[in-house]
Amino acid sequence: MSFIDKLKSNRSWGPDGLPPILYKQLKQCLSAPLALVYNQLLSVSYVPPEWLVAHIVPVHKKEITSDVANYRPISFTCVTSKILERIVVNCILDHLIHNITLCTTWF
Repeated sequence: MSFIDKLKSNRSWGPDGLPPILYKQLKQCLSAPLALVYNQLLSVSYVPPEWLVAHIVPVHKKEITSDVANYRPISFTCVTSKILERIVVNCILDHLIHNITLCTTWF
């Protein structure tokens, strides 16, 4: 649930049409089903193709709007995949931190 809490509520919807605020408001109901889905997907090494889609939109930064260099890309991705990405990154980071401290004690 802490990964759902860290979602930014004011962000836009992804290609799936579900806003982050929906996940935050329904986190008590969605946590267990999401965990089941994530565990099942990870156990078979599958990522739904919808989670790999991103809508990329140019956002004007400053100055002249006709200059392409004054834009930056923003990608809108599925919120469900963002939650899983944060979980995986956190697990990998914890693993690396734990193993780096073990390796440094050997030398």
